[in-house]
Amino acid sequence: MLLSSVAVGVLTDRVHPRWPVLVGVPLCAYGMHLASRLTLQADMSAILEPAAIIGLGLSFLAVPVSVCLFATIKPEQMANASVLNSYLSVISGSASLAIVTSLLMHRIEVNSIRLAEAVRHGNPAVQHILHAMEPGLAYPVIYGQMLRQAAMFSFNDVLYALTLVVLSLALYVPFARRAEARQP
Repeated sequence: MLLSSVAVGVLTDRVHPRWPVLVGVPLCAYGMHLASRLTLQADMSAILEPAAIIGLGLSFLAVPVSVCLFATIKPEQMANASVLNSYLSVISGSASLAIVTSLLMHRIEVNSIRLAEAVRHGNPAVQHILHAMEPGLAYPVIYGQMLRQAAMFSFNDVLYALTLVVLSLALYVPFARRAEARQP
C-alpha cells in the first residue's frame, strides 16, 4: 500500500480523481470477496493474496478521496482542515471498528447456534468422532471445531457485507471534484 500510494498520488495529479477511485472500488471489493471465501484450511498465500489486493485498492481510494477533500479548502484554512480530517479519521476508524466487531460477535453467536443444531447424535460426522474417541474427549473436540467454524463463517459474513459497503462507494464517483489551480 505504501508504494502504490505514491504511484496513485502521481496518477491523481495527472487525471481526474474519479478514475483512480473507479480502479480502487473493484479492487477492494474483489479482495474482500476473495477474503470472504477463506476456510479454516487456508494457507498463508491464500490469506496474503486478498490482503495485497485490498491494500492496493485502498491506495486507489484513499489518495483521490484526500485530494477531493482538500480541493475546496482555502490555503489559509488548510491547517484547520488537516487537523479536522485527522480527528474525523480517528473517530470514524474507531466507530467502524466497533460496528464491525459488534457485527462479527453477533454473527458468531448466530452461526454457533446454527452449527450446534447440526451437531446431534444422528449426524454421521458426529457418530464417526464418537466411535473414534472416547466421549469425554470427543465432545470438547466437536465443540472446539464448531466454534472455529462459526468464527470462520462469521468472518466470511462480515467480509461479504464489507464488500457490499465498498461497492456502494462507487456512488461517490459522480460527485468527485478536481482541485482547481490556485492563483498565488
